[in-house]
Amino acid sequence: MANKKVLIVDDSQTNLKWATDQLQRRDIDVRGKRTAWIVNDLTEFKPDLILVDVRMGGLDGGELVQMLKKHEAAAKTKMVFYSGRTPQELERYVTKYGADGYICKTDDVNKFVNEVKRFLG
Repeated sequence: MANKKVLIVDDSQTNLKWATDQLQRRDIDVRGKRTAWIVNDLTEFKPDLILVDVRMGGLDGGELVQMLKKHEAAAKTKMVFYSGRTPQELERYVTKYGADGYICKTDDVNKFVNEVKRFLG
């Protein structure tokens, strides 16, 4: 997936490191952030996909997706929830906040990478 870029926003250092490591090993250009303040990353890194944790300290992931959808630099970027919540809960989040889908957090590396690649197209 050369030239594809993924930005992961997750306040858990452990989850962030695991996810970024898995994608980097598969030649996906990835940047991880532990904070929701990612405007500079949108304009400098220009991700094709943003994975957003639902529960983060200070700002709900759904609210972040809503804000990003209004930002010119992210208007055409796919935004996907990346969470340990149930698929049913994540479906409700997708519908409520207008995300492009969701990926459930898993220890299954192949499942995670395949889901990311599916969203990258």
